[in-house]
Amino acid sequence: MVTLTATADDLTGANGLAGRWSGRGGAVWVARTEGALRGLDGCRILDLESRFLAPGAARSAARAAWGLLAGPGPRFHKIDSTLRGNPGAEIEGFLAATSAPWVALLPAYPALGRTVRGGDLFVHGLRLDRSEYAFDPLTPARVHRVADLFSGGLCAQIPLAEVAAGGARLRRSLREARAKGARILSFDCTEASHTAAIVGACLAEGCRHYAGAADLGAALAAGVLGPSRPVVRPAVPWLLLAGSVSAVTFGQLRAFRERGGVWAPRLRRFGRGAWSDAAASPRELGRLREALRREGVAALSSLERREDLEAWRKREAARGRDAARSAEEAMRALVEWALRVAGGPGACGWFVTGGHTLQALDTAAGFRRLRVDGEILPEVPLGRAEGPQGSAWICSKPGGFGAADCFNVFSGLGDGR
Repeated sequence: MVTLTATADDLTGANGLAGRWSGRGGAVWVARTEGALRGLDGCRILDLESRFLAPGAARSAARAAWGLLAGPGPRFHKIDSTLRGNPGAEIEGFLAATSAPWVALLPAYPALGRTVRGGDLFVHGLRLDRSEYAFDPLTPARVHRVADLFSGGLCAQIPLAEVAAGGARLRRSLREARAKGARILSFDCTEASHTAAIVGACLAEGCRHYAGAADLGAALAAGVLGPSRPVVRPAVPWLLLAGSVSAVTFGQLRAFRERGGVWAPRLRRFGRGAWSDAAASPRELGRLREALRREGVAALSSLERREDLEAWRKREAARGRDAARSAEEAMRALVEWALRVAGGPGACGWFVTGGHTLQALDTAAGFRRLRVDGEILPEVPLGRAEGPQGSAWICSKPGGFGAADCFNVFSGLGDGR
């Protein structure tokens, strides 16, 4: 039986949601094509890869996907918790395809610093338009007010006082907003208990359509499927593939290296526009393979410092390449190098940060779908990828998520070693 069905705007988001849904007694599947999910029991999540599309194309992608997906349980669309990409267009496509009477929308993820107050989204206390996500080199957040994703009158904002009150008062607010014609109900939310209260009220009011961050997805799964159980990292060599250019990811890489982890950036800058490509060095290849053999873990990234990103972008622009094309080529090159280090997609486990990176690995390895077993760490799901070339263990996380010692804890370097 299909219990929960979802779409997501990118692959790490799909996997992150799968991790939040997993460990509850049934299979959770992720795929990039609807055909790879057809006929499977359990929870199913389809990656739309719509974050980098034009808004009209993203709306059409969501509408087409939900025209094919079916299932008796609640339906969910996973968006970026910092409103990057096309969340408004995707939710409008979701509405149109499913004929949903209303959608409960919550981008907040309080445990990771994403909150909504007065209808505005904040990241670690900074309003979204003042955070690093407003200056993302590929998909900057264009609005900070959730209702501004939609045309006037379509979205109603439920204030914090109503959310915090919960129960009958929150349910009454939902009914009043719907009676005024709103089809998208967005909520203020500053703590985890608010998320649980929102889901409880929406389920009690018969809501079957939801959109938001993975935290909303987790609360929905808890309400429908019950509690989850953690899983343990398999004892295989692991490559940490850090393609994300988020400041969070670079902080995690630095902490990893400070604890003795082997981190090799593919491109190193030496000033005055001079760059060195480590992937061309047989010595570096041998060093990384020895680290995998001896330590059981190594980390790879495209750049060594986040400060080098602007210089790299200028170099690419001088070559006539736009940011999106350059990023895709950089991720493909990083994955090709990683596959050389590992000796093939099934020769090790993969811990991947960033949706572009995961998509590049998925394509290069020919994986068809992923069965997610549970979460090793919060927002770090573990799954088994399947494809014609074989299978491999996969962990992933969005680039901007996770504690500073996330890579250390995952790798066993967080114990003071």
